[in-house]
Amino acid sequence: MEMETISLLLVDDDEDDFIIFKELIQGIPYGNYKVEWISNIKSAEKAVLENNKYDILVFDYRIGEITGIDLM
Repeated sequence: MEMETISLLLVDDDEDDFIIFKELIQGIPYGNYKVEWISNIKSAEKAVLENNKYDILVFDYRIGEITGIDLM
């Protein structure tokens, strides 16, 4: 039985954090996960508002001059 792919979006301005996050998610033994990364606020706003393709959104607390809470 094939599991549904869960689509995650990480919004973080640090590529190292994305790499660590992706490795941790891919280490989960159950489920299929597709992890995408956006590093800037403008692209994140557009992706979140125009796309309903993400099952889970993860925001870094501090993204440039605003916070992840501001983005939400």
